[in-house]
Amino acid sequence: MAKFGRFFLWLFASIGALVALGLAGIIVAATRFQPAAPEVPDKTVLMLDLSTPLSEKRDSGGFLPSSVQEPVLLDVIEALEHARNDDRIEAVVAELGQTGLGVGRTQELREAISRFRESGKPALIYSEDLGSFGGGMLDYYLASAFSEIWVQPSGGVGLTGLALESPYFAGALEKLDITPRFEQRHEYKGGAESLTRTGMSLPVRQSMERMVDGWMAQIVRDLETDRPKLTGQVTSLIDNGPYLAHDAWTTGLVDKLAYPDEWETEIRNRFNMDLLDAMTVGEYLAANGFQPKDENGNFRPATHIALIYGVGTIMPDEGGDGAWNDSTFGPYEVAQALREAREDATIEGVLMRIDSPGGAYPQADMVWREIKQLRDAGKPVVAVMGDVAASGGYFAAMAADYVVARPGTVTGSIGVYSGKFVTEGLWNSLGIQWDRVQSGRNAGMWSMVSDFTPTELAKFREFLDFVYQDFTSKAAKDRELSMPQIDKAARGRIWTGEDAIQIGLVDELGGMAEAERALTRLMNLKEDSPLSRTVLPAQPSALERLEMLLGSDDPLQWIATKAIHQTVKSQAESVLGDLSAFTPQAGLVQMPPMRVAD
Repeated sequence: MAKFGRFFLWLFASIGALVALGLAGIIVAATRFQPAAPEVPDKTVLMLDLSTPLSEKRDSGGFLPSSVQEPVLLDVIEALEHARNDDRIEAVVAELGQTGLGVGRTQELREAISRFRESGKPALIYSEDLGSFGGGMLDYYLASAFSEIWVQPSGGVGLTGLALESPYFAGALEKLDITPRFEQRHEYKGGAESLTRTGMSLPVRQSMERMVDGWMAQIVRDLETDRPKLTGQVTSLIDNGPYLAHDAWTTGLVDKLAYPDEWETEIRNRFNMDLLDAMTVGEYLAANGFQPKDENGNFRPATHIALIYGVGTIMPDEGGDGAWNDSTFGPYEVAQALREAREDATIEGVLMRIDSPGGAYPQADMVWREIKQLRDAGKPVVAVMGDVAASGGYFAAMAADYVVARPGTVTGSIGVYSGKFVTEGLWNSLGIQWDRVQSGRNAGMWSMVSDFTPTELAKFREFLDFVYQDFTSKAAKDRELSMPQIDKAARGRIWTGEDAIQIGLVDELGGMAEAERALTRLMNLKEDSPLSRTVLPAQPSALERLEMLLGSDDPLQWIATKAIHQTVKSQAESVLGDLSAFTPQAGLVQMPPMRVAD
């Protein structure tokens, strides 16, 4: 037995030594390895990989440095903007799956593609299937911005329209003998209704119908602009979708039917190159500094600005998801980035990209305060909103000097909802009785067993009323609206960006280009003054990421947990669709649960 014990002791020691040596090797590689940047050939095409979801915000990265990073949405837009005036880029080719973009960010990418086409260069896109079994409406909306749409003969086009879906849990809670004690401010908010009703109230239905009708009007208008031969037919085509590939071709929805090898042959013959040799977005950006030059060929000095992301649900704690996916709005991280921008004398202005349904109220208010302090320090702030800037997400955006939205950005939802579940009936049905002692009349206020007492209910409502009053009064002041005007915009209503500009919640429709022009004006610079962006907080270095890994209690478990989380989520959504409507409430100022079905 002693020999066996020594054997296993040496075995585990050897494994530990190998792991340590491996980590040491990674550290050396991370600190010393400097890959060479790629070069752009004299003639090439820019390849857009839209076959997988396109992130808004770069994740924390891997452990080894690389000259080429996985592109995020802003990278694709920037590459298209530079490529339009780059004589070395002959065309854009793209392969499309499901991008994971909502209406607002789809519009931003479409506009970048349209601006590229204005240079006279072609933009071609290929898809094996444009969502014939779901998720095809926004994918086709994106594809329509390209000059040619190619689809596999056995695929299809899911042109079926848009719907907004919300889950209602009252029936399930009743079966469980759980009483939802939730309230909202006010009738259009809808968040409490998902727990207290079995379907939409009339005000919520009206608000959501206005949203989806607004989206459809925008999509129809843009499809008829980009594919003129469909003018006057788009609404009818949507009502008769989805389409088999051949039918989509005969109706003019797509231009060519081809298998992947035929698509690759077309690219080879047309541009005299293999598709695998095309420049990816990451390679193209890594190969170019893109610093503007004057008429004499000298580099022009650029004004330094900060780019700060506010993406995902605003969490009551730091949020984020480590080194694999920063999908939540970490309010303390964002607040620190705003302070950094305020204290850095080299930064003269801030762009804040917001794509958030809101969440925790104190943390949203904290970010609002930091933006106000940044402005008070004489540094202008422009907020540019993506798919959604609602409730706490809009709370942050409205603090900026200037607010830019896409026509389809979900905007507003100025309101509040909260409450608790009363589970006493459930426990009683199981033969379990709860009892308690307390010191303080309202000590049991947030018990998940018992209901509110009249005094506790009054206190609860007082808090809801305070948050709503604080939200609306700050919105009125920030947007220079009267309280009657903000009342017509608030009460929980959701708006498209196109509607929001009419009621004063937004200053301009557009994307990053419009936001940068606005910031340039606010900094009193010439319109064509170059800007140099720095993302805050800075992405951690490879060594810092390794330190974060090694600092965890169990590095292997840490890696496995992150990987499994993403795998399970992606696999579940591939079967069940977007699961964001089932995300737990993170705070009082959060948009009601809903998802787009297309």
